[in-house]
Amino acid sequence: MDGAWRAYDSWVSRQVTAVACYLAVVLLGVVRLKALGPGAKKSSGPLLRLTVQAHNLFLIVLSSWMSASACLQAWRLRYRFWGNAYSDSQASMATVVYFFYVSKLYEFTDTVIMLLKGNAKQVSFLHVYHHMSISCIWWAIAFAAPGGDAWYSVFLNSLVHVFMYAYYFAATALSDNPAARRRYLWWGRYLTQFQMFQFVTMMAQAAYCWRFSPYPKPLSKLLFFYMQTLLALFAHFYVQKYLSGAKRGRSGANGKITRAVENGSANGKDGASRHAGANGLGDCKANGHTEENYTIAAAGKKGR
Repeated sequence: MDGAWRAYDSWVSRQVTAVACYLAVVLLGVVRLKALGPGAKKSSGPLLRLTVQAHNLFLIVLSSWMSASACLQAWRLRYRFWGNAYSDSQASMATVVYFFYVSKLYEFTDTVIMLLKGNAKQVSFLHVYHHMSISCIWWAIAFAAPGGDAWYSVFLNSLVHVFMYAYYFAATALSDNPAARRRYLWWGRYLTQFQMFQFVTMMAQAAYCWRFSPYPKPLSKLLFFYMQTLLALFAHFYVQKYLSGAKRGRSGANGKITRAVENGSANGKDGASRHAGANGLGDCKANGHTEENYTIAAAGKKGR
């Protein structure tokens, strides 16, 4: 019993330390950026850009491995789609779950990159809550039941992250080419929809497991309510960015173009064309990212 308690205490200490360090970095970073003021120059040098590309590429590879491995181990262990018990004999799946948990700690780097770029506004409540809370959730799962029905969330969330970090990697590579960004990065809103879809299916799985599965009920209940918070926050983000924001953008653009046409006519020049050309890059920058407020992908973009 003493050995089990010491192991539990060690797990708690490590997770609490990781979260405390993360929140301290967030707080100090945001305070520093606010102290520098909005006129401070944002970082976008080649070293930071290379770091971001390596970070995104690493997470593409890691997420691909975790998603595929979760499926492979579920097949080898003869899991059903939902409704799987956990036992200590599932060491192969436990290894995948543990790597998944550790990946959530590594993804704290997303926030560090934002702070290094000088983007304090992007370190939103949604961003910090998501990164902090999901590491705690998977700490509990990795300690208590790293197998059974946990396979589904590992598989699906890792699959989502393959597409997500691929999007960020492409955005970094195309950061100096606005036309290419508009052409190839049109699918940001659909990526956010995919993320919300995963929350819905994970919530459905948690409800099913809560009622019918031999998987530990407390973890199923925890996931059920936790997925509701993520779905609500991401849905609010989606509405603000892609629905309300789009309406405001069209309204504002129409007003500006009208004024530009009037000014252009008065000056004997095509003011509307100049305005549309100037706003082409602005539209790309506004719509080039998905999930929370991420612009990790644009770390290489030159300050304008």
